[in-house]
Amino acid sequence: MKKNILSTIIVTTLTLAISFTGFTGCNKADVPSDTSSAPTETTANTTTAPTSVTPQQPETTINSVKATDFANLEAILDSILTNIAAGTSGSSLRAAIVGATILDYSCTTTLSAAEVSAYISEWLANHTSDEKAIYIEQLNSASGACERLKSDTAIDLIDSAGITKSLYPWPSSNNDIVNAILQTTK
Repeated sequence: MKKNILSTIIVTTLTLAISFTGFTGCNKADVPSDTSSAPTETTANTTTAPTSVTPQQPETTINSVKATDFANLEAILDSILTNIAAGTSGSSLRAAIVGATILDYSCTTTLSAAEVSAYISEWLANHTSDEKAIYIEQLNSASGACERLKSDTAIDLIDSAGITKSLYPWPSSNNDIVNAILQTTK
């Protein structure tokens, strides 16, 4: 019971974080335009007006969004390692929750598949061989859940697992991110 509540809290937090990530970013309306009033030069027959500058997305905002995406990816990887508990009662439903989180993440992340793979490889390098073996076993469960969540019976699994907020139906255009998560094991 206590573990189910903890799993629910973790999944809800992940889902909210991923959903929030989808709405963050820099809206050009939020970036101040060049409002400096540069003096104009006047010569005998020529007037030079100040040049217009198109506002650019600040690099710090881009880095902040990527940092959030990396943090959300790490939360997913930690969840795969610790929450599925393959072979135990309820593990398929926990795998479905993690699978839905992976599919949602694939829709909202700004990271490329290469960045995701590189991050997972680095994350795995920081774990023991026993943890890696557990991760790979749990990852197989999450992978199967992702496949079922993309099938015609997804609604039944979503209902059974108690997934209340997701970006279902997930587009196949995000398969590169999903595959990067599910296939990077080195």
